[in-house]
Amino acid sequence: MAGVFISYTRADSWYADKLYQHLHSFRVNDGGAVFLDRCDIAGGELWRTELEHAGADACVVLLSSD
Repeated sequence: MAGVFISYTRADSWYADKLYQHLHSFRVNDGGAVFLDRCDIAGGELWRTELEHAGADACVVLLSSD
């Protein structure tokens, strides 16, 4: 199963966290992974490279007025 990366603005961190927890509970049982920068990518790492190595094949983009 493909991995999913969540992209968001810092103002929407609270929503991204809730979505991450919700998707993570489903994806773990399905063999896929959910990635959120603050949880899954170490500071200073190249995020694009990290996601390619981890197998993130899709991106969920959270859009808001922020």
